[in-house]
Amino acid sequence: MKRIVIAIIIISLSFFACSKGTKTAEVGEKVYKEVSSNGETFSKWLIVYSLSEYDRKGNWIYYNNGGLETWYDYDSKGNVIHWKKKDGDEGWYEYNSKGNLIHFKYSEGYEIWIE
Repeated sequence: MKRIVIAIIIISLSFFACSKGTKTAEVGEKVYKEVSSNGETFSKWLIVYSLSEYDRKGNWIYYNNGGLETWYDYDSKGNVIHWKKKDGDEGWYEYNSKGNLIHFKYSEGYEIWIE
């Protein structure tokens, strides 16, 4: 059972900062981390699988899994209004006054209007 718990933690490790934010681990980097589960603490070397960054409101603003990097922008209501990938792909979203998605446009010309 302990091996399964550690494997899940390795896969789901999303953001790791060392020594008060002076160095951020990179995807693929090995980091030594104390992990607590079911009242037990384990110290293990883990491989960073992905990095995620959130703003003060809890919105996901950056994702990196070693190959895919994506940045997200939000409106004042917390709706995603724009995303951009490292390769240049972008998407834009528009919402009505009730917060419902009404329009999506992709950088390569794909577009959807929702009524």
